[in-house]
Amino acid sequence: QTIFPFFLFFFVLLFWTWYHDRLNVAEKYAPLFLGVFAGAATYLHTFLFQVIGASLFAGIILAFALRRMRLVRSLATSVFVMIALATPYFVYMYGLSDFPAFADTMNLFSGVRSHFPSPLVYFYGRWPVLLFVWSVLLWFTYRRTEQRAKLVAGEKAEPITEDIVLTIAALSLGALGAMVQNIITGVDIHGPGHVNYFVHILLPLALIFLTVPTIKILFSKRVSEMEVSSLTSPSERREKEVCRLPTKGTHI
Repeated sequence: QTIFPFFLFFFVLLFWTWYHDRLNVAEKYAPLFLGVFAGAATYLHTFLFQVIGASLFAGIILAFALRRMRLVRSLATSVFVMIALATPYFVYMYGLSDFPAFADTMNLFSGVRSHFPSPLVYFYGRWPVLLFVWSVLLWFTYRRTEQRAKLVAGEKAEPITEDIVLTIAALSLGALGAMVQNIITGVDIHGPGHVNYFVHILLPLALIFLTVPTIKILFSKRVSEMEVSSLTSPSERREKEVCRLPTKGTHI
């Protein structure tokens, strides 16, 4: 419960980053502040840092896929600051790993040396995967059905569905990446179970922010289908056919 508010605060910061980048509003110190917060998370909770760090990298990948290069540079700056602040922790842990009782201590914490993902990834990791798929499908549908307003730099505008969808997509990928981090590190200390605590927060947030836009899009599609079917009713088709019949004196 002590760590959860920090995760919620990171959720707001990441959402604010996507939102301001869409508006082309330049905030000079925003990437530095995000990086400082991410780096400080290292000393608050190890798994919180893993989720935050993986989410920032996932955000960079998504921003690059969307060709939002300004956001890529902003998030890359945050990652650089995060790594700089977390370096003392990494050095300390590297030195601690040479301690004779370190391996036995890790065994007591169910530590496993393996590059193969834990079976718990299937049990816990399916929720981030479902959230990511839901977010991506909603984003594609939103881009096809909604007309985005043209916003100039500095113009005030309310956050839209695209901002929250991309935020949840990045956090979902980040949570999944933290669960399978042993593929790179080779060490798993019950990571999926600890990361799942943050997924428990992400799930209700996604239900709150994604359900309403999904219902609106489904309802709008249903209304449009009903309108199309009403316009092509049998009576109207007969009227159109009658109007198309040639009149007297018309040469065909």
